Amino acid sequence: MSFSIGITTFKNRFNRVLFLLDKIRSRGNWPILLSVNGEHNEKFNEEYRKVILHLASNVENCFVSMFTEFRSLSKLWNTLLITSHTDWNLILNDDVVINDEFPFESLEAIANNHPQPECFALNGSFSHYFINRRLVAEVGWFEERLLGIGEEDTDMVWRIENTGKKIYKPSVKGILNIHDGQRPNNIKTGEMHYSAYNRNFIFNEKYKKDDSGIKGMFETNYKNQIEHINAYPNEIFYWNNKNKLS
Repeated sequence: MSFSIGITTFKNRFNRVLFLLDKIRSRGNWPILLSVNGEHNEKFNEEYRKVILHLASNVENCFVSMFTEFRSLSKLWNTLLITSHTDWNLILNDDVVINDEFPFESLEAIANNHPQPECFALNGSFSHYFINRRLVAEVGWFEERLLGIGEEDTDMVWRIENTGKKIYKPSVKGILNIHDGQRPNNIKTGEMHYSAYNRNFIFNEKYKKDDSGIKGMFETNYKNQIEHINAYPNEIFYWNNKNKLS
């Protein structure tokens, strides 16, 4: 297949994922990767474990990675990209709705004809983005020191633009992010469902306002004040050398 589809989810969104998988499968047989999150300071819900694995087992070409405790959205995104066997990946949050107008065929055309590492934030959103994982690997993966949810795109956009590359923001029909108010348990939130910790890390630890910096998704120019850590330095080596095992 030319690309894979990765979806992050947790126990409160089972029905949303059920409908999302059904819609995707009605359009094609692209590999689907589910990254299933646990809860913070809670035992993993046994009933949810059973139903999500049962769901995946009844969807052809669907694979699951599962965390027994809460991990960051950055961790889930990185896991999806590592688990995938394709460079191009459509990454979706579990509160995304897709209808028959969504241009899966256009994504196939990009994946088949654009080998260079690029990123397409569909409708300008990272709730649904199409990305070549080699671009993510080149800039050091999503920031896993963001231990909660939020600001992953702020950080990634800044780092990509810092390399001189551009993130494309095409307008597409047939996809919409509809947040339903669900959020992980036992985690302090700030704005909406986003983790207060993440916002503090980005704005008070990793970046600072600086006129000589880059605007990215910030409202003004910022520069990083602590070094970014490459979370998975060996993945590119694996991709480039795995055929030598034959």
